Amino acid sequence: MLNGRVSHVESKALLNTDLAKYKQPKKIFFVDELTRNAMGKVQKKALRETYDGSFFK
Repeated sequence: MLNGRVSHVESKALLNTDLAKYKQPKKIFFVDELTRNAMGKVQKKALRETYDGSFFK
């Protein structure tokens, strides 16, 4: 598990060693905090609106 800050290049390098090419994400977004509802679940609709759907394509 990673602790602390990770750069975009470091995250891509880690994914290259751990995942097959077809399983690697096309885009990586770094956020400080994810929007959650009262039950603690991530609000996917808010993510879609924030990233104009590019996060889920």
